[in-house]
Amino acid sequence: MFTRVAFVLVAAIGILIALQQKLKSAPEPRDYVRGRNNTVLYIVSEHPGHSNVHAATAQSLLQNAPDIEIHFASFPRLAKTVSKVSTFAKQHEPRAKDIVFHQLNGTSFHQAFDLYEHLVSDEDGRIGAITPPGTEGIKALAKDIQIFIAPWE
Repeated sequence: MFTRVAFVLVAAIGILIALQQKLKSAPEPRDYVRGRNNTVLYIVSEHPGHSNVHAATAQSLLQNAPDIEIHFASFPRLAKTVSKVSTFAKQHEPRAKDIVFHQLNGTSFHQAFDLYEHLVSDEDGRIGAITPPGTEGIKALAKDIQIFIAPWE
């Protein structure tokens, strides 16, 4: 007897939940900003560890889809690399467009890291990137990982 009552109760709750979900109003469609077709914008730091994969991808895009327009927004230090990538891609695919470079102003990755490096250096002037093995090393890395990824304040 108890089993039948429990079954009916669970079924009734399930039906009520299904009705509630069905009666919920559909979410409003979000407005979005339309981009330009065949255009790619890379916004990257000038650090090679952050930008090399983007530069290689841009080169491949230019060589395999020369109608694509590519823009790079970064700090001045990356301009030379972007120019080299653009020139190399044009050597392999003459129809490829030049990469458009947009200079970002402000503190670059290297400048921010250098400023922070002076605060965390040991007596020999080395930053604590080399850590001991094991849990002590993981603790030290976990404490400083934010600095190595994004040193900006």
